[in-house]
Amino acid sequence: MSALFSAEENDNKDAKAIYDFFKDLCLRLLLIFLDLILSQIRKLNDQLQSNEADNISIFEELQTYFRLLASRVLNPAILCRNTDVQLCFLSPESHFVFLHDDHVDYSGNFIKAVASSSLKSEEKRAIRHTAVKFLRALFIAFQCWLLALMELFLQTSSFKLPTFMEKKIQPSLLKKPFFEADISELENQVCDIQACMWRAKTTEDFWVEVFHHKNLLSETSYYPLAEDVLKMMALPTSNADVERVFSQMNVKTKLRNRMLPVTLNALLHCRYGLHLTGKLIHEFEPTNNMLKQFTSSTYK
Repeated sequence: MSALFSAEENDNKDAKAIYDFFKDLCLRLLLIFLDLILSQIRKLNDQLQSNEADNISIFEELQTYFRLLASRVLNPAILCRNTDVQLCFLSPESHFVFLHDDHVDYSGNFIKAVASSSLKSEEKRAIRHTAVKFLRALFIAFQCWLLALMELFLQTSSFKLPTFMEKKIQPSLLKKPFFEADISELENQVCDIQACMWRAKTTEDFWVEVFHHKNLLSETSYYPLAEDVLKMMALPTSNADVERVFSQMNVKTKLRNRMLPVTLNALLHCRYGLHLTGKLIHEFEPTNNMLKQFTSSTYK
């Protein structure tokens, strides 16, 4: 860093700012402290951005990291007495909730780096306190995040296999905003589904199979319940999908500024559908049903 940025002939202000930043011992120590935390959060963020992760697995990963974070800053007695859900409602204002600075788990690399540094005792204490404040703020941020997702998780996890087939579904889980049909009707459907044998092994395949199931009169038997469960499981836990859709909206340009919303919506469906299937437009083969729907009314 010194050889690269300290040369007198180097007039790059950004380069000098970077060099000055790394030359500051306190900031360098804080980077060592943040290294592990940011790498763990990056893994969580990658899962949030993934097309393959489901809401339940994402929430479980968040809970795991939340518990790990709590073990670094919370009083062990409070940690033992409370479940993950109870920790989300824990008031951070109490003096007995958080550990004293001397007992916080900073990570081994940070402790060694601070101990071996040339800083004075007061400066070492100050930088440890800065690290503690960051960990406490991160814990509180995760509290708010998990609370916002708690209702969705509790309802979604109840319909995950094998939980759904093994436990009674409480009526409180069959209410709005996720379920629109009458609760008694939904309860009857749950009992019927749990009494049947199904081929699907995964949660997603199971509810798709339930959704398409038909009785002897060729009527969909469990349509209201299955449809609402599938919608609930499809709810995004981040704005990654929305951002991907917006990235496809460059189809409306200055030359096509009179494009109607219905046309834009159709083009976005085509583009995003191809993106999800991993195909190019010339690789897509329309079904016979699609071809039958291409009539003169399509171009009106």
